[in-house]
Amino acid sequence: MRKVLLIATVLLLAIGLTGCTINILPAATLQGTIQLEGGAPASNAKVTLTPASAAGTSWMGYADAAGAWTTGRTIRPEAYTIKFEHPMADSPVTITYDVLTPYKTYIVPLQTLPYTPSEGEGSKVSGTTVWDHDGNPATAMVPLMGVLITLDGPSSRTAYTDATGSFEVLGLLPGTYDIYGEKDGYAAASYMDVAVAGSEVSMPPLVLVQDKVDVGGYVYEDDGVTPIVGAAITLTPAYGAYATLHATTDALGFWSKDDIKAGWYKVKAEKTGYVTETVDLDAMDSTITTRITADVLLPAVVAPGAAGAEGMVIWDHDGDPLTDFVGLNNVKVSFIPDGGTLPIMIAYTDTTGAWSVTGLPMGLYTLTLDKTGFMTQEISLNVTAAMTYTVDTVILVPGATTEPVSVTGKVFDPADTPVVSCMVIFEPMFDWGYTRVTYTNEEGKFTIPSMIAGYYTVTLSKSTAYVDTYYDVDLTVGGESYDLGVLTIQTP
Repeated sequence: MRKVLLIATVLLLAIGLTGCTINILPAATLQGTIQLEGGAPASNAKVTLTPASAAGTSWMGYADAAGAWTTGRTIRPEAYTIKFEHPMADSPVTITYDVLTPYKTYIVPLQTLPYTPSEGEGSKVSGTTVWDHDGNPATAMVPLMGVLITLDGPSSRTAYTDATGSFEVLGLLPGTYDIYGEKDGYAAASYMDVAVAGSEVSMPPLVLVQDKVDVGGYVYEDDGVTPIVGAAITLTPAYGAYATLHATTDALGFWSKDDIKAGWYKVKAEKTGYVTETVDLDAMDSTITTRITADVLLPAVVAPGAAGAEGMVIWDHDGDPLTDFVGLNNVKVSFIPDGGTLPIMIAYTDTTGAWSVTGLPMGLYTLTLDKTGFMTQEISLNVTAAMTYTVDTVILVPGATTEPVSVTGKVFDPADTPVVSCMVIFEPMFDWGYTRVTYTNEEGKFTIPSMIAGYYTVTLSKSTAYVDTYYDVDLTVGGESYDLGVLTIQTP
């Protein structure tokens, strides 16, 4: 059998021929503290890391109530620009920082943001933002990070919610304020005419409801003109929504679905006699109520050939090149003829990461391997004989989002007693994930209905009567419901 050499793209330290080791740059951690001039913690300050190269790992997060921030193990070695922002600061602060070594925690020097207090300042407004994840107000709401909080009144202030959905706005003049919470993909929430006087005002939760959008698109033959009637359309949620939806193209090749949850979707178009195609649909922007996908072109199925091809797709699931790589399922493998732009054949990897095709015509192909949440790779395959070609194993690198999973579990103390109101933090080991936070109920139970599939570090945190406890969990199979069972939080 003929081996086809893999030409890997970004984030690979080395590419080996058969028998050589392939390494991926592992990750490091950055952490630090931010304060306002005068020494007050810069609570909920926004921290943005921008890599010097396109291959680096971007990251954005928020400081906690003490002004502390951390990336978790998500930063790959290279030079970064780090921007620190706070709504009360006179201006942001930007620094450059070199991450040289993996598997290391870097302590970024204390950053002080310029701050000029106004006369009479001193009041504070605090609160939380949550979202109604399932449309049922009787069930627990989910903390919502990154919500823009705006206060309009005698002082004008803004802030962002942190990973627990919390915010604080300091230095307010006494008076009456309108308070707004806004985030893309969600309808804004507000409290009007809030009286602010004295040292602190605690707000009831701002509840944001996920926006609804209309979506649609056209399906044509590969000439880009002839509509395909009766093509089956499947919308599979990638993030932000939960239900798989279906539609059918009309006489103009048009399909539509109205009033669906804002989110990211995979849109699959298929009809007998044509090659199935899948495109991405970003329907998260709350300012656009109707989202039309790019035209989907379906080439006709070609006469079968006598060749075949097979291969494997894996990924570095934990950032450690010393551990085994994991087979990656549901990766789309497209065979695009030389000089063409559309595939004549498509395969998907199974749960082990394996894929195969038969009936492949002779010719030179570009194989594209892509999956939502990973960087697309391309390799070449020259089919010249009636045989099965084995393609070298391909490593995909995480880059965006993957299919959602739901997670449940319980938190007990060492005496097997449920721990109530314990904070449970899921921190992704890759930059495409989202930190999710929830709290246990009176039975010690917690639930998060929608998370990005991947590997996470779970932190259990409560009062000083307990010690923060950490677990690494495997949630890599998208679309699954995970019950983590009982997690034990340690005591001093």
